[in-house]
Amino acid sequence: MNKKYRVWCKNRHEWEKDQVFLSPDGALFHWGKAGGFFPIKPESHEVSFFTGLHDSDGKPIYEGDLWEGVDGLESPIKGKIEYKTAWGRMVIDGDLTLTQGLARKGKIIGHIFKNGGLINENNLSDPMQDN
Repeated sequence: MNKKYRVWCKNRHEWEKDQVFLSPDGALFHWGKAGGFFPIKPESHEVSFFTGLHDSDGKPIYEGDLWEGVDGLESPIKGKIEYKTAWGRMVIDGDLTLTQGLARKGKIIGHIFKNGGLINENNLSDPMQDN
């Protein structure tokens, strides 16, 4: 199981910089400066898991990243990285399986939380409507 993740704070509009822990049941906790774990409200945070893959610049690819590159036929493609439960794998823009070979043929151009405007500029589907 992939244990590398990052956590987006919807209130502050930034990635959590402090230590955030994810329990086996999906609950989020913050490690306080004075010690001890404090629960984080799930409605104000979003977990984004590492895919285990890297783009052409060697940058780690996470769920929700916006990726731009070419497919196996060298055709241009742009899309949001997401996990398809039914398929049990990461995909680009809903239906193209993300493999290491494909991941290395493109690069991360943003993330749905930080760069949501890129979705409409690049004719990508709106990830908030896909869920």
